[in-house]
Amino acid sequence: MREYFRYNQEMIARKLTDISQDDLKRLVESNVQEHKTLEYKAALPSNADADKKEFLADVSSLANTDGGDLVFGLKETAGVLESEIGISIANTDEEIARLENIVRDGVLPRVALEMRAVDVGEGKKVIVVRTKASLEAPHRVVFKGHDKFYRRNSNGKYAMDVGELRSSFLQSGELVDRIRRFRTSRIADIKADETPFPIQNRSSFIAMHVLPLSAFNTTFRLSSATLLALKEGQHSSLFQPYRASGWNQRINLDGVLVYSPNRDETTSTYTQLYGDGRLEMVEADLIASRASTQEKILPMGGIEGTTMEYARKMIQLLTTLEFQPPFYIFLSLVGVQGCTVSTPNGFIFSDPEAITEKDLLLPEIVIDDLSDKLDHKFRPIFDLIYNAAGMSKSLNFDDDNNFKGRS
Repeated sequence: MREYFRYNQEMIARKLTDISQDDLKRLVESNVQEHKTLEYKAALPSNADADKKEFLADVSSLANTDGGDLVFGLKETAGVLESEIGISIANTDEEIARLENIVRDGVLPRVALEMRAVDVGEGKKVIVVRTKASLEAPHRVVFKGHDKFYRRNSNGKYAMDVGELRSSFLQSGELVDRIRRFRTSRIADIKADETPFPIQNRSSFIAMHVLPLSAFNTTFRLSSATLLALKEGQHSSLFQPYRASGWNQRINLDGVLVYSPNRDETTSTYTQLYGDGRLEMVEADLIASRASTQEKILPMGGIEGTTMEYARKMIQLLTTLEFQPPFYIFLSLVGVQGCTVSTPNGFIFSDPEAITEKDLLLPEIVIDDLSDKLDHKFRPIFDLIYNAAGMSKSLNFDDDNNFKGRS
């Protein structure tokens, strides 16, 4: 697991829902200083205009940089955290709703954030406001004539100048392009046998890439202790190859690898977890066939169900390792020219045609929130596979975009 505090330089390294009184006390005991992604506030913002502007500037500056935590209820004086923590709050739910409303009405585009009240005893609470780094940056404070953009550095927030604004607008688009290019580059590498373990048959394969935004805009890497724990089987219920009943794991140059070995020292399936949180899954046993007709078939019910369940596990793994959304998911089907898609029983009038494209590199799926329903996110992607086979939509979903089962 990650260390509690990342060398005193980043936000609290805990899921927001897991932050406890002990974590906050440890901040005080270790005298963890404010930094680019961590700021303390002795009191909550009042309804005075000046306090609201300050709060909006804090939140937007985090979203425009690397994200981070505002911790209300801890006080720093002359570089030293005071031992007394917490704020007396009459109604915590109402207070959190008030803060959410201030941000909703005062920042454009809207900022993705979460809040948690932590009970610290004696009737007091600490409220942690966690803001995510945003792909929609730069965000602007729009409140009663206050119209500014903010960023953060190690000394706190500051108003962006014209050059920084121009760069920020350009970087937002470039960041998405970098994420997309990573998938394209890796598919080419896999075809060229540039893989962490030799693949038995690269003529056709399915690949899925799950990419945290943080892998492209921060420098954080998993600790050596976390790599070792994964290598020794921690989180094995999540960190496993696609459709495998047994596997090995090892640390490698890029991070940690899980794979199912064959007797000839190749593999048909592996998953590579990079040190910065990127995940690459490859599975070569993609195409089924009917011996009587030599027809090549994509068993879509199995592909759809297994892929969504695997994506769920990978998202859970990354969040367990403290990576936060957004996550970009890319699905690629390589070497599928001439294949047809399987159809569920009962669709006797369905007549799939052979896929004419050699590879199907499908658009990204963006998971902004852990509550997102994967059925609804994946449905348009699976529809495109059926479109490539001459059909109007996936036959394994109902009209409400819920997955019905395997065909």
